[in-house]
Amino acid sequence: NGGYRTPTEAIRLRNEGVKSGVADLFFLAPEGVVAFLEMKTIGGSLSDEQKGFRAICRRCGVLWGTAKTVEEGLAVVRSWGFMKDQMANDD
Repeated sequence: NGGYRTPTEAIRLRNEGVKSGVADLFFLAPEGVVAFLEMKTIGGSLSDEQKGFRAICRRCGVLWGTAKTVEEGLAVVRSWGFMKDQMANDD
């Protein structure tokens, strides 16, 4: 859902239903648990639309997180219990 778009591409995506502010990654875990992860660049910050989406998620009890590196993103996903620790499985 993220990334730079030309104005023409942004209009096309909006017409297809892409919503500004929705997090980059969506997770649907077992038992219907839903989570969103917003990936930012180092030094990047949330837009007003992204802050609004975060607020909606929090009000609804939906997991939402942000990360600036792949490692941070994996840590967030692990904290949600969506990933098993690979080291524990290497016995």
